[in-house]
Amino acid sequence: MRTRAFSVVFAAVMMVSQSGCILSRLTDRAFVGFTAKRPTYKSRTLTGLAILPFAAAVDLATMPIQALLVIILGDNFPFGEEDAAQTIAMNLASDPNFSKLSQDKQQRAIKSLLQMQSKTELAQSDVLALTPEGDWVVLELNDEAHAQLLARAQTKQAVEPMACVP
Repeated sequence: MRTRAFSVVFAAVMMVSQSGCILSRLTDRAFVGFTAKRPTYKSRTLTGLAILPFAAAVDLATMPIQALLVIILGDNFPFGEEDAAQTIAMNLASDPNFSKLSQDKQQRAIKSLLQMQSKTELAQSDVLALTPEGDWVVLELNDEAHAQLLARAQTKQAVEPMACVP
């Protein structure tokens, strides 16, 4: 009996620490951020840590089904690798300034934005501006300008579009 309880506890601890099963990985990606570059909800780490044991228990109960799904659908199921360049291109497609750029400059702008995202730490008050040549410039705003920019972004009036990273 004691060995069985130890194995269940050990399996649960491994799932929580490795977050390899579906619900544990989902909780980790959404709240905690052990395996994700940025969790979806940055300020909800304690919520994620509270949910993680329950997710691990459900993962433990459904492990055979999850194993079959992973064998059939692949290792990254259900979290296929997102193509960041495609996501950025779709978001920028509605920007009239971006659509004015040639195809070469658009591709260069997307690549440089991906490089900046992976290498540069941006502060909350930083703004990215796209030049007519397709280059990104990091601008730091003071608190008043940042508040004005957020207020403009929240109004429903038609304003000149801008690319902003909070």
